Amino acid sequence: MSAALKLLSFVRPRATEPSVREPKQLARHINELADALEHVVALANAAFKANIVGSGVLLRNITVAAGVTHYFQHRLGRPYAGYFPTRIQTNAQTWKEMPLLAGMRTSTHLALQFSSAGTIDLYVF
Repeated sequence: MSAALKLLSFVRPRATEPSVREPKQLARHINELADALEHVVALANAAFKANIVGSGVLLRNITVAAGVTHYFQHRLGRPYAGYFPTRIQTNAQTWKEMPLLAGMRTSTHLALQFSSAGTIDLYVF
């Protein structure tokens, strides 16, 4: 996983009805959510200031299958810093970065695996 992508990863805070009954528990969940949001905003601002997001390529109408590693040629001419979906036309919502095949490099390819089939547009930067 690229360093920039690791920085942009996000673990969604989870709350359940029993865990928010007490005011202290509810306050803890709200603070966790606020901390996570501040982190994401700071990383997004840093990415825009560094202009890494503005120098990407859009891969359109990618059809993916569940549980299969897909290899994308990104055409950046440099190692990618990260990626995000710009349009999810059908399911395909959960994905993880996978190792590249022998001979492939991050300067030319990106490998992703999806938990469900679908069609997406993917912005690679």
